[in-house]
Formats: sequence, C-alpha cells, structure tokens
Amino acid sequence: MAFYDEMRDLAVELLTEFGNDFQLQKPDPKPTYDPVTRKNITTYKNYTGKCVMKPYTAEMIGMLQNIIKAGDVEFKCTMDDISVIPTEGKDKIIFGGNTYNVLSVSTINPSGSTVVVHTLQARRASN
Repeated sequence: MAFYDEMRDLAVELLTEFGNDFQLQKPDPKPTYDPVTRKNITTYKNYTGKCVMKPYTAEMIGMLQNIIKAGDVEFKCTMDDISVIPTEGKDKIIFGGNTYNVLSVSTINPSGSTVVVHTLQARRASN
C-alpha cells in the first residue's frame, strides 16, 4: 500500500508543478427553491484539486463514432479530498475560468484504497 501512496504523492507533486487548481462541482441531490424564478434550481458543492488539461488530437476527433467532438478536452487530476470521486454525466469542472461537463471518468485505483489519478473527458458547458 505504501507504494501507491508514494505514486499518489508523485502525481500530486507533478500536477502541482505543471498543472493548475480546479474545482469539481457535484450537484446537491436536493434542489433548492428560488422564490424569484419560482423554480427549483440545482445547487453544487465544490471540491478542489490539481489538474492538467489537454485537447484531443485532430485524429481522435470524429473517430469512435463521434464520441469525441471538436472542443472536447481531457483532464488528468487529483482531488485534495481523496474520497471524492468524479461522476460522469453529473459533475462539472471549473478550470481556467471555463466550465466543462464531465462526460466520462477513468479512475486509477490499483490498490482499491488509494486513488492515484482521475482521467476525465469533458466538454465545454454552454452558458
């Protein structure tokens, strides 16, 4: 287990040096009523971490029957709270002043107890 703790520490160190801060927004399961609009709105809880973002290559866009679209990006990230696991299709990422919807999540957790890094496919959210 100590090996995977060291791998996580190394991932955090590298993402701190070469990446940037980001926020993961998880929706609150209970909507909040907005008396002004008279509608229920989704509120989010924010979690912090470190990540790097990279665009997909032109070769990847359009492959796999349009799973990856122009403008999609990939994040490699670690969460400050190791118990927080991103959820595809629900969570949002705020990075560099932009908001992205999480489309898919791949978590590297070889020991079953120490998450080393998450890989997230994301698409910029419309305003």
